[in-house]
Amino acid sequence: MSALFELKRNWKNRFLLSSFIIFISSFFLTACTSTQVDAIDLNKEKAIDIYLMPYEGFDIHIAKKAAEMLSQDLKLNVHVGETVPMPHHTFNIVRNQYEAKFILEQIKQKSFDVKNTKYDTLYIGLLDGSIYPEGEHLNYVFSMSSSDRTAIVANYEMMLGVSPILYYKRLYKILKRNIGKAYYRYPPSKNPKSIMLEPIIGTMDLDNLHFLYDNEIE
Repeated sequence: MSALFELKRNWKNRFLLSSFIIFISSFFLTACTSTQVDAIDLNKEKAIDIYLMPYEGFDIHIAKKAAEMLSQDLKLNVHVGETVPMPHHTFNIVRNQYEAKFILEQIKQKSFDVKNTKYDTLYIGLLDGSIYPEGEHLNYVFSMSSSDRTAIVANYEMMLGVSPILYYKRLYKILKRNIGKAYYRYPPSKNPKSIMLEPIIGTMDLDNLHFLYDNEIE
């Protein structure tokens, strides 16, 4: 049974990764037609602009492909760190969710151990689960950021009952959106073609969201 389980898991991982590669190709052929995409040299000596911090359970291969895609799209050094333990102390048993506020605090603490960063490096945690904001009447949020350059992205609602391709589109939008908000400090937008459009309440809003910042729109 263990060998069969391992075979199924390996097949699933290969399928997810190949789906992400297909999405990357189609994204640059369609969504970014107005933007020239140049190949860049991701120099490991260059200071890290965006540090992705995957928690246990989040597919590291997907994190690395997302980092590669963001690096090419934004001309930033997006780096994926080692997998970190799940923040079990932030889990709310009643809600079956993690409280975003406490995860952001943990990400901030872990950021002090990261090398080759700079004063404005953004640290984004990647969580295989669902998060909620403290004191707000919301069932969930896709992500949450703080003023100290930390953010958390949770994938549960993004991937629930949808194809891998749609999940990756949603994930990429949320990551780029958080970079816009917490790294570039872009304000919310009223432009319906902007990735910074507000509000984004559920998956329908997220699916209708475009891929570009205001300054990328022609």
